[in-house]
Amino acid sequence: MPSRTAMDALFGPQLPGHFDFTLLFEHSMLWLVPAGVVILVTPMYFKGIARAQRQVRPGALLWVKLACGLALVGIQASNIALWRETDYFRSDVTIAACSMSLIASICTVAIIAIAHSYSLQPSTFLSVFCSITLFFDITMTRSYFFRETLGAIAVLQVCVVLLKVFLIILEEFPKRGLFVSTQMQSTASAETVSGFWNRSLFLWLNPLLLFGWRNTFTLDNLPSIGDEFASERLFDLFSPYWHKVSKTSKFALIMALARTLKRELAQVFLPLIFHTGLVISQPFLLQSTVNSVSSGNIAPSTSNGLIGAAALLYFGFAVTRTLYEHWQFRAVTFIRGILIMSIYDKMQRLRTLDLENSAAVTLMSTDVDGTEMLFQLVYDIFSCLLQLGLGTWFLYWFVGYAVFLIFIPTTLTFMGSFITGKMIGKARTATNAEAQKRVAATSNVLAQIKSIKSMGLSGSISAYISQKRETEINVAMRERYSVLWTFAFGAINYTISPAIVFAGAYFWTRAENPMSLAELYAVLALLILVTGPLILLFRSATSWATGVASIGRIYDYLLQEELRDGRNAPKRASQETDDDKSPVQTSRQPLAFELNNVSVTSRTTGPVLKEVSLAIPWGSLAMMWGPINSGKSTLLKLLLGEVELNSGTVSAGSSTVAYCSQETWIINCSILEAVIGTSQFVDSRYQAVIRACALDVDIQQLPLGDKTMTGSGGCNLSGGQRQRLSLARAAYAEEEIMVVDDIFSSVDPETAVTVFDRLFGPGGMVRNWNCTVVMTTNRLELLDFADQIYLFSRDGHVTQQGPTDIDGSVHSSQTSGEESNDEASENVRARAAGNPRDTEPPQIKEKEVNDEAPDGNRSVDLSLYSFFLKPAGLPAILSWIIFVMIATVGEWSPVLCLRIWYAHKPEDKRYFGTYAAMAILCVILNVASGAFYFTFVFKKITKGIHKKLLKAAIGATPQYHNETDSGDVLNRFGQDISLATRRLALLINQFVFLLFQTLIQVGLIGAGSAYVVPVMIFFMVVLGLVQFFYLRTSRQLRQVELQSSAALFTQFTESSEGMTHIRAFGWEDAFRHKLCNELNRSQKPRYLLYCIQRWLTLSMDSVAAVSTVVFIAVATKLPSNTTDAAVGLAMLGLIQFSDTAVELVKYWTHLETALGAVRRIKDFITDTPQERDPPSATLPDVWPSAGKIDFNALTATYKTSDGTQHSAIQSLTATIRGGQKIGLMGRTGRYEKSACIFVSQANCNSLRSGKSTIISAVLRMVDTTGSISIDGLDTRHIPLELLRSRITTITQDGLRLNDSLRFNLYPFLGDRPSDDEMISALQSVEIWDHARLNGGLDADYFKIGFSTGQKQLMFLARGILHQKITHNKIVVIDEVTSSLATDLEPQLQHLIDVSFNGCTIIMVSHRKESFTTADGVLQFKLGQLNRVLRRRSNGDFVEV
Repeated sequence: MPSRTAMDALFGPQLPGHFDFTLLFEHSMLWLVPAGVVILVTPMYFKGIARAQRQVRPGALLWVKLACGLALVGIQASNIALWRETDYFRSDVTIAACSMSLIASICTVAIIAIAHSYSLQPSTFLSVFCSITLFFDITMTRSYFFRETLGAIAVLQVCVVLLKVFLIILEEFPKRGLFVSTQMQSTASAETVSGFWNRSLFLWLNPLLLFGWRNTFTLDNLPSIGDEFASERLFDLFSPYWHKVSKTSKFALIMALARTLKRELAQVFLPLIFHTGLVISQPFLLQSTVNSVSSGNIAPSTSNGLIGAAALLYFGFAVTRTLYEHWQFRAVTFIRGILIMSIYDKMQRLRTLDLENSAAVTLMSTDVDGTEMLFQLVYDIFSCLLQLGLGTWFLYWFVGYAVFLIFIPTTLTFMGSFITGKMIGKARTATNAEAQKRVAATSNVLAQIKSIKSMGLSGSISAYISQKRETEINVAMRERYSVLWTFAFGAINYTISPAIVFAGAYFWTRAENPMSLAELYAVLALLILVTGPLILLFRSATSWATGVASIGRIYDYLLQEELRDGRNAPKRASQETDDDKSPVQTSRQPLAFELNNVSVTSRTTGPVLKEVSLAIPWGSLAMMWGPINSGKSTLLKLLLGEVELNSGTVSAGSSTVAYCSQETWIINCSILEAVIGTSQFVDSRYQAVIRACALDVDIQQLPLGDKTMTGSGGCNLSGGQRQRLSLARAAYAEEEIMVVDDIFSSVDPETAVTVFDRLFGPGGMVRNWNCTVVMTTNRLELLDFADQIYLFSRDGHVTQQGPTDIDGSVHSSQTSGEESNDEASENVRARAAGNPRDTEPPQIKEKEVNDEAPDGNRSVDLSLYSFFLKPAGLPAILSWIIFVMIATVGEWSPVLCLRIWYAHKPEDKRYFGTYAAMAILCVILNVASGAFYFTFVFKKITKGIHKKLLKAAIGATPQYHNETDSGDVLNRFGQDISLATRRLALLINQFVFLLFQTLIQVGLIGAGSAYVVPVMIFFMVVLGLVQFFYLRTSRQLRQVELQSSAALFTQFTESSEGMTHIRAFGWEDAFRHKLCNELNRSQKPRYLLYCIQRWLTLSMDSVAAVSTVVFIAVATKLPSNTTDAAVGLAMLGLIQFSDTAVELVKYWTHLETALGAVRRIKDFITDTPQERDPPSATLPDVWPSAGKIDFNALTATYKTSDGTQHSAIQSLTATIRGGQKIGLMGRTGRYEKSACIFVSQANCNSLRSGKSTIISAVLRMVDTTGSISIDGLDTRHIPLELLRSRITTITQDGLRLNDSLRFNLYPFLGDRPSDDEMISALQSVEIWDHARLNGGLDADYFKIGFSTGQKQLMFLARGILHQKITHNKIVVIDEVTSSLATDLEPQLQHLIDVSFNGCTIIMVSHRKESFTTADGVLQFKLGQLNRVLRRRSNGDFVEV
């Protein structure tokens, strides 16, 4: 036998006859190669110095690290001398390795110095290099000690090991205190300043987890995640690549993202490849262990080798998986920041019409999430294909050509999955569409809940929403049943594929050479590792399609045509920040606006403006008026650059304009913030603006003053207050030009005159700084103050008039009721592009999460499970659990059958029939358990929960709806119902399945050795504790993430709705910066949630690694206490245990998080106050018969935000005789409508006049004392729905449902009117011709495109039809003519008098013209009856 010296001269790698490497191999691969790596890397560090600044000061930490580095240099120099003197082994490789190591040590010193001074983060390269080579050095140290003559070198090698350990530890010390920038010392993230192993093992997260365990997270106390996540920086990096990439390619967006994040995306592959290699090595460890146990006599070196290999494999498995998943999620977080910024940037440059469909809101949430999923799938598919290829190759070693039999079921299931994927995609699209319809309908209903209750429509609307839910569930069941095919294909790959491959090996390729038990288990392990990726590939098909569709929609959005400003206007300079803010212009144009032969045509309605020419001088007040739909609003938007020209030219003196639209845009902020916008606060200017807009009285009566929140869309304010607040914002901006679109339409005459005089009058605030004002109005009395007057005609022409032209003849010529029938029909049908059209249903915005405090520290509430599962019933629940238990056991039954077979008679081929039957049974049980769940549990749950929720929402008291943000209520029907009945319902099924699967695997591992049972119990306890520790922080971060996402959602929604204002004011940069801040805040909880999920994965993998090491140690040290079959089966369980445990905890966490939706639904149902009907009262068959209303000491109260009661009506005693027409008056704008009161600003009730409250009191919509009697019956004794249905109510806001015109015209229960009756009602208000031309009764209401005035006429037609069908004797009308021209009032009042002849009519209006035919008028002030006016026979009113 050759001497050891001779054997060491061989490359090896194994030293023959020894558990060791040859020295030549060690010096070549473990010494020379690593030294070369360091030398090659060093120039990159020196290159980095040239373009970097010193970021860290020297300190004791640097000197200690340098001392270690210099010590390494000395040791390597000594090594050269010792190796030259040794007689045991001489080699040129050794001398080269010594020399290279010396140079590498010197390079290491340089790297230490550079990395310390120029990087905030400890050196990753040094940590990784020292950690890897540490194992090499330990190996070489062991080899040297085994060679008797190399003792001195061995001692030096020990020193090298110790120095590298010290360097690894030192590189984990953060350098925060040595940062040159004091700002970075406080803002740098914990991850940024942590060392490699601190980051890899997520030790930096432990303080966060402890904080979450003990405290409550908010956005403000979350730690920083680092400047590398700054969205603005990422967008700036992305923009050049996006502009350069060819837009003709469908992959343009993907390529731009890949080039922007090439390093971040590429680095994921390195740990991913290592991880895959470790995964595929598990079967060989299993085979070696089973072979060793079967031999019965295991040498200590073999046992120790197996234990070491298990530790290295499984702990390496844990670290590499954590690293690649973490780097992957870092990359997708970067992608999210880039895409959301890109979408918002594009949104700011789109045409107004393209913003109306809220596409950006969907893109930034659903489609960005889908794109993130797509990039994750790329890595997952790469890993699956790599694992599948390696697994197939290794299987070929064991079973030969039989391995290719796996592709028979694979091909069939792939084809089936492809077909099923299409089925699921179509079914899911249909389900989402139906869900969207239901949520939109619910949003539409909740936005008008006061009108619905007032009109007695609670029962009808409940049935309307329930029918949509029923349709949604029926469509969803098609998707659920399609998913069963996915279950079947997964089970086929998991059980049938192994059975086919095993059959091929048993009867064909290995028939002459039967597999041993160890080989059998190795083959089964490889089959598990091969079929797992196959299943994932099949199940990811739908997700892949979703991701591709998502990024495709974003790509299409980014390529949409942008708004082209057709004006000749100075380019906007950056906004000034001083008090006198105005755009800086290089040269001022002679006119503020000049139009030459301008024509505008709408794509849908034809010509709007024809050959319009006008010139508006600087400092003038130009006023425009004309009939409805004559193009006034279109012209104003043309002046703003928001409308495209067909011909002509438009010149503007400034590109920055203060703009007030007729449909006001108010963001959810304080009144003060709404006024100042993005300007600096100047108190004197602010106070002057508030007074000029008559907001000072309103603010003084609010407990919070101008800190009062406006609410979503200004919902906490009345229409008049919103318009005056919009005016205040425009006035505060102090721009040179102001454009105002009929801003006084909802303001009472007295207030309108006051505000106009203070702002636009001869000495008005706006005129004092020589501002040019362009204004449209329907208040002809204001035209006297104009410098220029322009009259719009319905044929699209604009004529300039002088003050003397505004007389009755001119007015009559435009709007007189004496025009011909053809002219009248044409007037009704006229529809001008750009004018306000009723094309969007009233909606409320669904929030991402409710405003309740995060519930992360709540313990598990079992009552939630009971509440959730109760609709299914106990028998169905128990049957389903038993079914799942049987199906779970069925998954392992084929493997158990094989164990029994090979333990008794492996040569008996009859056992194969049982094995095949078990495999087929597994598929059947999987599908059957899923079908049972979907049919008997899922469907009942989805129906039952929505039914309870809808009943609670519709039946809630009006006061509750007044005090509650409807967005929170909608959230229950949108996000929470989706979580509870779609996501949670599936999570529970998967969780129960995984729970039983985990218990079975633990049982199998415990069966491998009796000594392992206590250890497994201990680790199950540890697993539970880890989960519990993780869950509290995870739930809190999830809550905070939802809250931050809600702010982002609000920013997108508000910007989309107000983009015309943002562009007009020149606020694009300010709003983009605000979006960046909100996005950066939302990235923090999202990224930290990703991180703690990786911490959980690492913890579970570490538990599995320790379990495996302990099991192998027990099995190899005490082989007599187990069998090779038991060990093989246990290790099969161990291979899957980690993944199963991680999935179980993740599902548990998702389950607990999703249960937050159930908690919110349960709390809503339990806590929402419901309207209670009195005991049944006996009513006459016809009631009311006369319509007499008696108010007896009536006092109506509201609760303010501080909890105190406020009287909106005080001690009203009055009688309205049957058949009378009574008007209610009171100053609006300062007197809030009851529909707009929310809990955050309920104080606004103190600003009421009381007139609308009387209507609410009659309908029992408010809390009252005293009494109201109708025909002698106290309304408190009459069921609410009956009372309201017996009164025909026409509210100002009306009711507009996202359905057909037919349903909108008569949405009531009971007998329905005929088509002729409906058409007659529409003809009576002269809107049938317009409706007929746009689809008739069956057309979608919002596609008909009624104008604001036509919309109110439709409400009147509904009231006429309802009274005609029901013969009600009381009619309530609230501001039904507020958006119509004043000259039309006589016609409308005549129509009302004729249609409701013999009825008691209560009419609310701020127009005196509305009461010309009234029998009397009640005038209210601050809740008290101020004056009573009675109409004389000559038509004059006299006070009584």
